[in-house]
Amino acid sequence: MTDLTSQQILELAPDSASAKAGEGLARRDKWQTLGYDSAAVWGECQGSGKNPYQTQVALDGPTFRCSCPSRKFPCKHGLALMLLHSRDRSHFGQGEQPDWVSSWLAGRSQRAEARQAKAQQPVDPAAQQKRQQQREERVERGIEEFRVWLDDLVRTGFAQARNQRYAYWDDAAARLIDAQAPGLAALVRALPESFSRPDWQAALLTALSRLHLLLEAYSRLDQLPEALHHDIRQQIGWPLDVQALSSQDGERGHWLVLGSRIEQQEIVRERRTWLRHADGRLALLLDFAPLSQSLAPGWPPGQWLDAELVFAPSAVPLRAVLKQANSLSSHSAPLPDGDDAATIHGDFASQRSALPWLRRRAYCLEATPVEQDGIWSLRDRQGQLLPLALPWNRNPWHLLVRSRGRRLWISGEWDGEAFRPLSSREAQGWFGLSEDEV
Repeated sequence: MTDLTSQQILELAPDSASAKAGEGLARRDKWQTLGYDSAAVWGECQGSGKNPYQTQVALDGPTFRCSCPSRKFPCKHGLALMLLHSRDRSHFGQGEQPDWVSSWLAGRSQRAEARQAKAQQPVDPAAQQKRQQQREERVERGIEEFRVWLDDLVRTGFAQARNQRYAYWDDAAARLIDAQAPGLAALVRALPESFSRPDWQAALLTALSRLHLLLEAYSRLDQLPEALHHDIRQQIGWPLDVQALSSQDGERGHWLVLGSRIEQQEIVRERRTWLRHADGRLALLLDFAPLSQSLAPGWPPGQWLDAELVFAPSAVPLRAVLKQANSLSSHSAPLPDGDDAATIHGDFASQRSALPWLRRRAYCLEATPVEQDGIWSLRDRQGQLLPLALPWNRNPWHLLVRSRGRRLWISGEWDGEAFRPLSSREAQGWFGLSEDEV
């Protein structure tokens, strides 16, 4: 990972404030010592305290560590160290690692070896089946308890639900976590978001209806198509077996990188990367990292990826696992045909009828940002509107600057109600559209 560009390094920042602060510290005079070798980069940056902050980056990730009190990963010092190393290595001495670097790397190596040894241990089929059965029973009990909670919520009324403290929702989600149904727990924790909307009654009713439908579908798995089994179980909280999926034969082709979005979940950071094949097919790649670690650099929008993908079984196949990436190029190729608002509405409705819990789907269109009745939208070539999602709806200025009043070729995520931009194609090239800039 020693060949990262400045843009790729800044994309590792947890937010725009960290990226800006990292740029400010990416100067030689801010650092007392700087060094590197084939495994790591390290340096000491003088802060407000007596002792300098010891910052180190393992290049196989990259993985960051710093003695500063920041709870962000990577912190501004880690970003600054990588920026300096990327721009001018003449500032860095090349030699023996300090003790505080070598001890950290040794600890990482020992933990990695322990994980590998555990993964290579033979699996006891009987014990595995027993654990699976125990989880099935625990989930069943948790769902039965949750049904009672859901019935009580509806019976007491939405007005009462709106007045509940957050602990009311969090306690219900915690019980689902104990029942090993983390997917359901996440859906419950998202319910209070409905109250911030002017049409909160309709939004809450829709969310509760999908929850009820999910519970009913789970109780009738044997009556549903097999592809839906995987979707329903993943909604409840069973993880996708990425390793088993990767062992299957995939589909090789050239995929256009439409863009990516990084969001912080409860205990992990998730990156969604959308790819589009020349024939119009979509693929969604998901990457995860603990909040204490940074995600590996992603691909910039507009690149063409020659790759083999394996799609997860689903009623609406989108999620894919990258089995092999052969090459990445920026060769000029025809852009995919842009969608329009009517096509997006119709296609998404069709996809959601097949999979009611579909949250979002990527689309491309040529459109102009416009304001109407206080709401910012994208107006397509036919004059139809797609509302922009927050925070773009309140602060569309970055998008307006990109469009300069003309139609903009733009990709983004549509969730059935609003459009979240991911990237734009302009005369100067491709640009990622970050919500941190809004």
